Amino acid sequence: MFKDLEIWWVTGAQLLYGGDAVVAVDGHSKEMVEGLNASGNIPVKIVYKGTANSSGC
Repeated sequence: MFKDLEIWWVTGAQLLYGGDAVVAVDGHSKEMVEGLNASGNIPVKIVYKGTANSSGC
């Protein structure tokens, strides 16, 4: 029923904390998406779409 659907995962991060923090947030977000997809508990595929740090991203 849901096999053709996707959820897009976009994480927001503030540059206020520096570039290293944004890189860490990006890595953690990727790990979360991989874990959710690997769990088999969600009937749709989650697609990581990156980390946004401004409204223009």
